Amino acid sequence: MAIRILIDTNVIISALFFNRKPLELLELCIQSKLGLSNIKIEYIIPQYVRDEVHKVISKKFQMLYTSDKRVLLDGIFESAENITYDELREYLPEASEIVGSIDKKDVPIVAAALASNPHYLITGNQRHFSRLENDREIKILSPSKFLENIRRTFQKFDTDIYI
Repeated sequence: MAIRILIDTNVIISALFFNRKPLELLELCIQSKLGLSNIKIEYIIPQYVRDEVHKVISKKFQMLYTSDKRVLLDGIFESAENITYDELREYLPEASEIVGSIDKKDVPIVAAALASNPHYLITGNQRHFSRLENDREIKILSPSKFLENIRRTFQKFDTDIYI
């Protein structure tokens, strides 16, 4: 069984420009998609996130957005499942209710989570999504925590096989 994860905008921006753990997570997702990993991950990047990533890059990181980063981003997007705006539409009212007054920009992410039913939402803003975790049993983790949990789970599994 594959682990389904939904990736938030800040994870992709961090992977491209700042932090090793988000990049490590996305590399693992791509390796899984290509069959190069024993960990099966289906990862979802909604159209809203894709568009938001491009907006953030053009506003804040244009000078740092090299051809290598473009190729990496293309690979990330190409191998991920997409959730279109049309697929989100029916979930927007419920998502708005879940988000409440925390951050209205998170409504499309919550709607994508409702539409795609992932096991995990991977984000750097865990507190923004606490109601989603409580209401829908979708675990909200940072890239570091997700990688830590995955490694612990698979390390235990590997150990159990050899006992």
